[in-house]
Amino acid sequence: MTELVLDPRDIPLRQPFVTPRGTLTHRRLILVGLAADQTVGWGECGPLGSIGVRSETIEAATQALSASRVLLEGSTFSGIDELGQAISKIASASTRAAIETAAWDLTARLAGQPLWSVLGGNRLEVVPVASIGLHPSPDLLCEEVAETVAEGYGFVKLKVQPETAGTMVQAVRERFPQLRIALDANGTYFPDQRSRLEQLDTFDLEFIEQPFDREHTAQITELGKFIQTPLCLDESVRDVEEAAQHISQRSAPIINLRTALVGGHRQLLALHQLAVEAGVRLRCGGLLETGIGRAHNLAVASLPGFSVPGDLALPSRYLTDDIVEPAWSLEAGAVRLRSTPGIGVDPRPR
Repeated sequence: MTELVLDPRDIPLRQPFVTPRGTLTHRRLILVGLAADQTVGWGECGPLGSIGVRSETIEAATQALSASRVLLEGSTFSGIDELGQAISKIASASTRAAIETAAWDLTARLAGQPLWSVLGGNRLEVVPVASIGLHPSPDLLCEEVAETVAEGYGFVKLKVQPETAGTMVQAVRERFPQLRIALDANGTYFPDQRSRLEQLDTFDLEFIEQPFDREHTAQITELGKFIQTPLCLDESVRDVEEAAQHISQRSAPIINLRTALVGGHRQLLALHQLAVEAGVRLRCGGLLETGIGRAHNLAVASLPGFSVPGDLALPSRYLTDDIVEPAWSLEAGAVRLRSTPGIGVDPRPR
């Protein structure tokens, strides 16, 4: 028999996270537990519609999760596929993902295996990228980058806007000549600003994420013919169908995939296989998760096709409370995956 556990949390950020699409000061989310045989598996539901990451809101997700109780309580499922069919009609992708990932964790715990192994991962250490929000001046940006490097990160992704990107990136590159740097424009450039993007080639960047909005994805593909820096799609990938389309068409050399946006690990694994066959590199995107959501991210990032580091900084870097035990740690610029059953962490009681 299955029991659904809903544990809402509202966690302040250590500092406001500023993006071109809005500013976040708190992380509102719901921990989702699936209990069976005196064991609980955990997932996390935390859509970021407030800053433009898809249109889902935490209010809509809360309603969808509450309605799911009727569907799941007292039911027995033979496996992930049967559960997936049962929740397939839930409209909210983040809700489906939270329930399904909890089921994956539960399955791995009952089997006595770590989730990353159950998913097919083979990388025991994952290099995280620390995502850094917009700042009003190069000096303030460099201050946060310096703090991030001091914490042990060797790879940062800077949020940028067309008017100031060159100045900001130049300041960071001059101060940190060996640092791995990527940029995230959140679709704020227009196709006629191609020359500004071409100028960024001089800064030895790992990639530029979503330079144009999703309505101009074809122009992103065209842009790749004119600049050396690899391009990455993010906001262009809003569901399974779009992800499959862009992977099949090789719209960009790198595609950012998030379990929460595609509705769960099952769909993500199918897209992962498609990308491997198409020769498209993947990275695992983060949504400022707690240690629960981050554990699922890390398991995904251990898959062989996820060859580009994702936004998987430790939750303690941006949340005032990581809420899990044992907490995740950074060693020599990497996070080491755990061999304990399931995702390797449990939520602390409030």
